[in-house]
Amino acid sequence: MRRILRETAALLAFCALVAGCSYFPYLPKLRGAMRPGADATAHYNRGVDYAQAGRTDDAIAEFRLAVRDDPTDAQAYHNLAQMLERKGDLDGAIVEYQGAVAVDPGAELSHLLLADALARKADLDRARDEYLTTLRLAPGDSRALNNFGLLLRRSGDRRGAIAQYRLALVSDPKDFAARVNLGIALYEEGDLTDALRELKTAAATRPEHPLPHNVMAFVLFEMNRVGPAMAQWQMANQLDPRSPDVLAGMSVGLWRSGQKPSALARFQSAVAIDRAYLCNDDELRTRGYWSSPAIDVLNNVRKAAGVRGCAG
Repeated sequence: MRRILRETAALLAFCALVAGCSYFPYLPKLRGAMRPGADATAHYNRGVDYAQAGRTDDAIAEFRLAVRDDPTDAQAYHNLAQMLERKGDLDGAIVEYQGAVAVDPGAELSHLLLADALARKADLDRARDEYLTTLRLAPGDSRALNNFGLLLRRSGDRRGAIAQYRLALVSDPKDFAARVNLGIALYEEGDLTDALRELKTAAATRPEHPLPHNVMAFVLFEMNRVGPAMAQWQMANQLDPRSPDVLAGMSVGLWRSGQKPSALARFQSAVAIDRAYLCNDDELRTRGYWSSPAIDVLNNVRKAAGVRGCAG
């Protein structure tokens, strides 16, 4: 199982970005009658079939039966947890990840995904313990290092987060998530030049991804380089024309450069995609790259658009 979990970690390498993302779980191949109880094996194999076919409820039912018939099967617990997570049952997933690591304490991916789930539940102390366990089992796991860095950032320890991102990049210099998160953390710390360097490297690593261009735009905006900032927002918009975050950022740059009708049009496009942008200052601040000056300009755009009463 540990070999399978190490291979799986590579497939999940960039799913812990600040902006978030989803992933589909990797499931090992169907099994022969290699375990005690043919029924448990049959349930496990049907669970894999259903999961791969997108039949999540049926997969959950089969993995539950597999665990019932063979309570020592850590991979069945793990797959059940991932199906529950796919369904949106985070509490249930946590219980089953805990089952997986109780059966196999060396299952590093189960520890890592348990840590991720606990972090999403804001159970930061328990998440920290699970990240540290994962890193004891797999000291060079770039995703664990990156996600532990995200946890430290949430806890207010940005310098500690930066250290973890750098360790992740020593382990895997092409780790896109760690590179972007390092750029954001450096920006938050006021190291704008270093932040730009890391974000440019991230953009070269994944040229099809809009996020580093979007964040670079905010860094350049903070440096009062509005023209280059707009160029980065335009690049991000070309890569993802329906990103409300990019459109809202563009509205900020356009407003600052005096193009108020265009700024209002971009803002209205952002709101048409996601009405949260009418008033989501607190959430924007959690991303790190939306600075107070950028949010202040966004609020000027909102007022011009007739939005009233945003708490800020």
